[in-house]
Order: sequence, then C-alpha cells, then structure tokens
Amino acid sequence: MNLSSDDVSENTAFVLVWEPDGFDNLNFYWNIEGELLGFSEPLFQENAFGSKITIQNPDPTWNNDELSVFIFNDESGLSTERKWTINIIEGN
Repeated sequence: MNLSSDDVSENTAFVLVWEPDGFDNLNFYWNIEGELLGFSEPLFQENAFGSKITIQNPDPTWNNDELSVFIFNDESGLSTERKWTINIIEGN
C-alpha cells in the first residue's frame, strides 16, 4: 500500500468478504503494527460485505510497516487476516 502525504484518495485500503450466513456477525479490526485504528467505513457490494480505511495523515515512521485487517465472525468463531506493506511517498 502506498501512502501519500499529498493525495488522501490514494491512502485507502479495503477488504470485501462473502459470508453465506449473513454479515451481522462480522467484525473488522484495522491496525498498523498492532496499534488499532478506530476509524473504518462499512462497504456493501452485491453479496459481499466489507470495510475500508483511509489514512488522512500518514506517519513517516510507518514506512515498511504493515497495515492489517483482522476479520472475525462472532457466531462461527472463524477469522482471517489480510496485510499490506506500507510505502510512504514523500510529497512534492
């Protein structure tokens, strides 16, 4: 994932999940190197539900850190995780 200090539209990551039993029990936990980020937006797309996060002001110390989202289903106990390496792009 490339993060730019100039263009916030570039600073977005998202994940979509297909869940045959419904989406009421899905939880998305976004973090950077274990530090929880508390600001995500729900996504709906046909038969999928998801979450997206936009990083407004990326910290330059995050360069080469990992952004991850942990997805947990409360009802079934199933979970998965998706990770991206952060690349900070300096503004002009």
